[in-house]
Amino acid sequence: MKTKKIAVMAMFVAIQIVVSRLLSVTTPITKISFTFIPLAVTGYLMGVKISMLIAIIADLIGATLLPSGPYFPGFTVSAAVTGAAWGMLKGKDKPWLWVIGISFFHFAFVSLLLNSTWIYMMGGKAFSAIIGPRVLKSAIMLPLEIIINGSLITALQRQKFGEKLINGL
Repeated sequence: MKTKKIAVMAMFVAIQIVVSRLLSVTTPITKISFTFIPLAVTGYLMGVKISMLIAIIADLIGATLLPSGPYFPGFTVSAAVTGAAWGMLKGKDKPWLWVIGISFFHFAFVSLLLNSTWIYMMGGKAFSAIIGPRVLKSAIMLPLEIIINGSLITALQRQKFGEKLINGL
């Protein structure tokens, strides 16, 4: 792996940590964050494996340096699944369809099912008490994620930003 590529990957890890840990609102039941933006860009530019690796590294470093509670490996699994999902954007011709599909997958499977299960396992709160606020958060954040990421990936694709950056590595 080239030094430039490792530097770009480190930059995406740093951006992910800042957005996830410093520019988010965390409650005991849910977390409101715009982490989906750097994840989508990373996925579009780097693909499944690298995006998943960046998401894992960012989660581990973020949990170590800026913990918002005790470390739980389930959230690292969620980060890996989300990173891999966004990595599927690489090389796709119709990014809007993929952004919509990945966003629905992220909220239905990762946020509502996996993360709610991890919170239940950590806190012992009734699953029914956890799921209500998380569904509300997902209903608000889903359209934002689709609009922001769809517009951003389309603009990156139109400007051929990804090809210029990756070809330079």
